[in-house]
Amino acid sequence: MRRKETGPVLICRAIAGTYVVVLAWDFRPGQEAKKEGLLGFAIERIESDAGTVTERYFLRGIKRFRNKDDGLPPGALVSTAAHPIQSFLKGFDALLAVARAEEWKHALSWATGRPASAG
Repeated sequence: MRRKETGPVLICRAIAGTYVVVLAWDFRPGQEAKKEGLLGFAIERIESDAGTVTERYFLRGIKRFRNKDDGLPPGALVSTAAHPIQSFLKGFDALLAVARAEEWKHALSWATGRPASAG
């Protein structure tokens, strides 16, 4: 399955195979100013069943900004909302979604500025 979505700022393309979904995105023409101070992107997963949202959360990863969340052990999962990502590869079990009659959507947002940290 392939799908392309165009929002007011970003263009996103999803290409799904049996086990992996590849997401690619870029800023729309004329939105280059949004790249100023870009830290990365946060991806929110929205699960629904029969059109009703059943769960929503930001995907997590292990990459994080230096000096943010000091004390976390190596490999600890952190939210992409707090630690925007610069690269992304995520595998999904597509058959589980079909078996549970769920639909998954992903909302992509960008983060700019400085990573929040103590000091």
